[in-house]
Amino acid sequence: MADTQKKIHKHLHSITRINTVLSMLGLAAVVVLFMWLKWFAPSEEPEYPIEDIDVVIPGNPDMIPIDGTEEVMDAVDTVALGEEYRSSLNALIGDFAFDDAGKAGELVSSVLELRVPAELKNMHLQIVLALNEAQEGKFTEAVERIETMQGQFGWVETGL
Repeated sequence: MADTQKKIHKHLHSITRINTVLSMLGLAAVVVLFMWLKWFAPSEEPEYPIEDIDVVIPGNPDMIPIDGTEEVMDAVDTVALGEEYRSSLNALIGDFAFDDAGKAGELVSSVLELRVPAELKNMHLQIVLALNEAQEGKFTEAVERIETMQGQFGWVETGL
């Protein structure tokens, strides 16, 4: 019987050690998880404070920021921007016949610097693509693309 008691005592002692090790591992896992969350969790404060961002309500005729400040933003005059774009574009490509690769290369950077109204962005892209084609020596494709643009937008002037 003493032998059985010793075996039971030894077995209970082994279980106690295992429980201790498992408890320590569980505690270590909780600490690691806590530190990981603390380190990688997003902070509660935004990286850029909201009051530093000018947000404007679309369709607000006065263009008053929603953050409550008194600062009023200038609305973009889309009609004036469109007229300025048309005249600037025609001044740049008005005498260009899309047959000179060197001049096409110069015009691409100038055309890309123009401020473009939203409703003319696709047309602007087509003009830039035509200039790129002319720059690559694909003069026939460039002329076809420009003629298509002239058909859609009668105000586009070129040296064709």
